[in-house]
Amino acid sequence: MGRRGVSPVIAALLLIVIAVVGSLLVYFWVTGYFGEATAGSESEELRQALKVEGSKTEGDTLILYVRNIGLDKVTVDKVYVEKGGIIVAALDVEGGSVEIEPGDVGEVSVELPDTLQDGVYTLKVGGSSGVVASYRFISGAGGGGLSGWSYRREINITENSGSALINYQVKIVLTMANFDYSHASSDGSDIRFTDEDGTTQLSYWIEKWDPTGESIIWVKVPEIPAGGTKTIYLYYGNPSASSASDGDATFVFFDGFDGSGLDTSKWTTNTNNYEVSGGEIKLWGSWNENYLYLNTKSTFNAPVIVEARVKIHAVGQDTDLIISFARNETSYILSTSTVECWYDGEGTGWWHQKMIVYRSFVHDYGPQIKSTNWEKIVITYTSNSIRYWDSYSGSTLADDRYMFDPFHLGIAGDTDSTTRYAHFDYIFIREYASSEPIVSIGPEESV
Repeated sequence: MGRRGVSPVIAALLLIVIAVVGSLLVYFWVTGYFGEATAGSESEELRQALKVEGSKTEGDTLILYVRNIGLDKVTVDKVYVEKGGIIVAALDVEGGSVEIEPGDVGEVSVELPDTLQDGVYTLKVGGSSGVVASYRFISGAGGGGLSGWSYRREINITENSGSALINYQVKIVLTMANFDYSHASSDGSDIRFTDEDGTTQLSYWIEKWDPTGESIIWVKVPEIPAGGTKTIYLYYGNPSASSASDGDATFVFFDGFDGSGLDTSKWTTNTNNYEVSGGEIKLWGSWNENYLYLNTKSTFNAPVIVEARVKIHAVGQDTDLIISFARNETSYILSTSTVECWYDGEGTGWWHQKMIVYRSFVHDYGPQIKSTNWEKIVITYTSNSIRYWDSYSGSTLADDRYMFDPFHLGIAGDTDSTTRYAHFDYIFIREYASSEPIVSIGPEESV
């Protein structure tokens, strides 16, 4: 008999989303298949344990890639579909069963029933040995995935600070080891991120895209539970898609200095000693002697993390690049109402080096910046502390005392010259966590 035609429900199921519950799968030691569950000994749980590492669909067949992470061989011959604590389908593994040796990955294939309705289910993989791995999955058009995209990867984000993170910007690092660049557009314009339902798109911004090396993308994740794991998806493989990278939608504050002028909806200033062009802003002149400022109109509340890509025009000459945290919208640099991070390569004196300036007094300094290349600055700012790191020196300056909260973010270029410049490629503010989440990127799935 020929295979049945693919029903609309099964067609929707071709894009099944499988999300691991928590940072690790939940394992149960059961008597029989789904008899009364009993807690097994720790040694039994360690000896027989399974983990799903990927999935794909072929017609109305679902293929699960199941790794044996235990110590004993496991035989898988059943996949159960459960909803609301009730088993709605018991599926036989094609071929009767699959034996998986410790450390190996087995392909477990089942035929999806056309009676399965759209919704959220628990899928359980088990066998005669009694070991069961429990997973949550979403079926149907509502959770099927993005139309027009060929590939996706599951990304699991584990909260690591002990506090729930709301609208948190998560750093995703892609490399040739965890991502197939040949399946994406050469400039990354076709990448998309979705929530765990596979369809709700998340805001993101591409900081760096390098198809021969490392790419960095920031994704705004609605909520990561305290001590728990959040699943999102990375989609790619749609050559007709244009970029949706959007720093304004992703961060608390963002400016990439695009266009030909200062965005006056974001900034206020009392000087013309700057130029916006070519995707950057360059600043010059004598800012400290002339009481100059260029500050955000909006205020922000600590704690936050500020990041910027910067460079100075010269080393060994007065070329100071400054990021400030100002009490007032019109607070100028080296005033008693600012906390400042200076990036300076003029000389070896403490006043000519990288430094933290608090209310016009230097509180930590060093070393001299000897680079005119583009570098990164990362500043962690709380109500009672500041930490200032740069990629050139790799050093972190620190000061612990009362900080202005709320604050206006400011930038400046005190070069005492009209031909030497301080450059900003971009600057953004993101949410704070005492310890960054742990990110795990899963295998590629065909959509």
